[in-house]
Amino acid sequence: MHAVLSRGKVISSQDKDFQIARESVRDIHTLEFVFEHLAPICKSVELKKCLKHCVKDSVLPQIDRTNSPGRDFQFQLFVAAICAKAGLYPELLEPDIIVNLNGAKRAIAVKRIKSEEGLIKRFKYALKQIDNSVPVGFVVMDISPLANPQNEDLPNVCDAELSRAHRKRCQFIGTMLRPQMMEWISERQIMGLFIIDHYLQFDGSEWGVRSFTDAISFERGVSSEFDCFKREFDSGFPIPSTLI
Repeated sequence: MHAVLSRGKVISSQDKDFQIARESVRDIHTLEFVFEHLAPICKSVELKKCLKHCVKDSVLPQIDRTNSPGRDFQFQLFVAAICAKAGLYPELLEPDIIVNLNGAKRAIAVKRIKSEEGLIKRFKYALKQIDNSVPVGFVVMDISPLANPQNEDLPNVCDAELSRAHRKRCQFIGTMLRPQMMEWISERQIMGLFIIDHYLQFDGSEWGVRSFTDAISFERGVSSEFDCFKREFDSGFPIPSTLI
């Protein structure tokens, strides 16, 4: 990617390296957000060590459909940066992130989902990770690789239409998980599932990243802790984004 971006000229859509240049928009957007919000709370040596984990994948995410440790860790840092911006004081500890929510430690298991089979497997593993840590918390999923496996451009349509499409995907995920979901979490203190979706979009003049998020509460009765975390998490989300 660095070699392509160092060519010193505009890379047109007809260029053989256009897909790489386009993907760099997402990486730059993500890492800029990570630097802005994690650098003030992380030692430079620790942050540098973390960032080394982010460069282990192919330059295009659609190539790494089975194993993608680099982008998986990049998403973990992205969620940690959201929590840092929201004032939740994140620490990169098992299961993936530990935050401080109103004075109480809460766990966040972070997963990127690439297939329907992986959705159930990764969700169950996230619950196990939380069990072995705080063990009260939330699961945050990036469904971009599942929703857009070929990494295609986002259509230049209105936000309302994009939001409807994202909500349908979230409802589909809820439908897939719901038969076993309540059984899996019945004896656990898992407060909710947060679903994030990223797309690259050309607005007619430049490329950018659009992000969408929605959440499912697992709390019984009054969902005060879920609502509190959702408020904080939404406040830390990068702009522009769509909170559903």
